[in-house]
Amino acid sequence: MEFGINITDPTFGGPINGDWSPAFQNAINTVAINASYSGGLIFVPRGNYTLKSSITISTLESDLLASITIEGEGMHSTILDFNNQGSGLIVEHGTFFKLRGFYIKGSIDHNILIKTGANHVELTNLRSSFAAKSGVTFERSFLITMRDVFASHNTWHGFEFQGFHTSVHGASCFTASNHLDGWVINDMVYSSFNSCAADKNRKGWSISNISSVKLTGCGYESNSQAGFYVHAPASTTVINDVENLSMESCFGTNNNTGGGFSNFLYIQTTLAGKVSVVMKNCSDLDPPAGSSSVVIDGTGPRLIDDNNIFQSTIEGVNGAYCCYRACLYC
Repeated sequence: MEFGINITDPTFGGPINGDWSPAFQNAINTVAINASYSGGLIFVPRGNYTLKSSITISTLESDLLASITIEGEGMHSTILDFNNQGSGLIVEHGTFFKLRGFYIKGSIDHNILIKTGANHVELTNLRSSFAAKSGVTFERSFLITMRDVFASHNTWHGFEFQGFHTSVHGASCFTASNHLDGWVINDMVYSSFNSCAADKNRKGWSISNISSVKLTGCGYESNSQAGFYVHAPASTTVINDVENLSMESCFGTNNNTGGGFSNFLYIQTTLAGKVSVVMKNCSDLDPPAGSSSVVIDGTGPRLIDDNNIFQSTIEGVNGAYCCYRACLYC
């Protein structure tokens, strides 16, 4: 490399009894805390790096942590294996952190945890799998970008947003074969997801307590419950309802394989919760036998249905209603 520092530099200590955790932590501390500058690039060449403890990106003073990039050679080339011993990569606080080009697996917690106080985070060209909890988790954050991130085979969820989040953007991200849900998005405002997918999870997407969030060209396939589940439960979060969720050119197929939900979209409210969804130019395919394409459950949901094509019914239960603009085959 012509710039940055290399994790294999003997300065950082190398592996100790096969454990690269101390070397990674030493390299991160070198760029995070420095008397004359803050930030830098840590390059990790292709290879398999066993990490037996968590890797933490943090400083004593949060304004010191800026512009730190940790870069591998790709999700198929540079592997960070926590080996069911380490508790993942943790970003505690700071700004302008970038992680790209890794396959991260085997944490006893979340593989990647972005904690409260971290912002301007960019995750690119990553795979996160086989975590004891979720593949990628955000506690409370803003200005988050995810591109080409794949989360699969995690015990909890693929991607999990819990806390209050603003200005989140996901593009070309995919989650599959997680034990629980593919995407869990809770308490989020003014954010967008483009060309993202969720296959073979419990629910493909589970969304609650959001305002002004848009999904464009997203899909979900072969999830055992709903492909897309929107709900407004009793909550003490910042956003208590689902307000102005926009779904455009989204697609679902063969979801609700376990029954009890729907193929494309299931909207549900409890108590006094309210949901407002605009659905435009969406469609579905191959709903399981007896499955509706869309179910609206409760008096709180308001669905605006504009120029969608569904193979099964839009069903309202428990006092629900739908406002049709131009719905084909409903």
